Amino acid sequence: MIMVKQVFVSHAEADLDDVKRVLSPIQNLLFDLTIAISEPEAGRIPATVMKQISNSDVFIPVLTHNSKDSQWVNQEIGYATSQRPTIIPLFEDDSMLKGLIGDYKGIKWDKYNSDRATFEVITMLRRNFEPLALGPLMPDWYLKLQCDYGTCNWENTFSIDRSQEELWKIYEENNIISWNCENCGTEYRFNPATFEFEGATEPG
Repeated sequence: MIMVKQVFVSHAEADLDDVKRVLSPIQNLLFDLTIAISEPEAGRIPATVMKQISNSDVFIPVLTHNSKDSQWVNQEIGYATSQRPTIIPLFEDDSMLKGLIGDYKGIKWDKYNSDRATFEVITMLRRNFEPLALGPLMPDWYLKLQCDYGTCNWENTFSIDRSQEELWKIYEENNIISWNCENCGTEYRFNPATFEFEGATEPG
């Protein structure tokens, strides 16, 4: 059984597209991501959202000029701090780290450099959690990918054995990281900062 960590993201509706761009890639690392699509119409946090927050291992409040006065984001922060998951604020401005969220180490978010923000989130996730492997035969951190070359359909486990510092250096040098399908040899390429899929080369 694969151990998947649950991540809940609290954000303003106006930031949805930017939030998806920054945080969706962490799902490649076996994190199950919940990003609310829209804000509740009125009243208290819906019971379904409270349950999602309660069941989460990680709570990421996205603090922007759009969300700073959002009653929903503030309520979700209040509820999350009472449930005590790992909290990683993603903030646009230093002044937004205050109140209940003020004592948590966060990540400053430059909307013009989403790769950096994604990288920093992954860095904190790798730092905060024990390896996800269940037993000596599984790598500590890895990507799961089912090969779609021809009729291969082989389920690959691509071990991530580089540190975050090494991965960022590869990124800054405009290089990629790659693995080959264990069955057919298809090469799969990924962004070293975000682990987003960049392309594949079929075996020749």
